[in-house]
Amino acid sequence: MKLAKTRPGLADYVKSEFRKNSAIPRANTIQIEQVYRRGQRQLTMLKRQDIQSVGVFTRGQKEDA
Repeated sequence: MKLAKTRPGLADYVKSEFRKNSAIPRANTIQIEQVYRRGQRQLTMLKRQDIQSVGVFTRGQKEDA
């Protein structure tokens, strides 16, 4: 979250990732470890100086036509 203060849009991205992955059962350690490693790789990438901001796409609710 420290990095999120310096990059526009990053806080929303971090929050959405935490919400998305909060449903992983605690007993599923393999999936948790995989998500953790992916997060570490993304953090390393986002720390690069050439990354200025981050955009997050969200899926809207389907409207009944």
